Amino acid sequence: MLGFLPSRSSRCGRLKLTGNPNPDCTGEYREAGVYDGKPYYARIVDTFKIYWKDAVHTWFISPNLGQSAPSWISDTQKLISRYSATVDYTGYAFVESD
Repeated sequence: MLGFLPSRSSRCGRLKLTGNPNPDCTGEYREAGVYDGKPYYARIVDTFKIYWKDAVHTWFISPNLGQSAPSWISDTQKLISRYSATVDYTGYAFVESD
């Protein structure tokens, strides 16, 4: 499941986020719509989202969809990947298909 493939087959429907991100954004995510030409995923219990940003060709995790300064960024430009923290956030997040 490569993050840069736009086909329906690249969609996961449900994702699981694990790791040690701070603030905590771990848990179950479900497909919630389309953003920037790809499906995005929302955490069931609050506002965290996993989404594709076409301008920089990679996946992000943030509390707000399309946030200009994302919380975590994919290390590989793939949806199913390790995500590294950006400024003001710590830890790693791991996105897996559920």
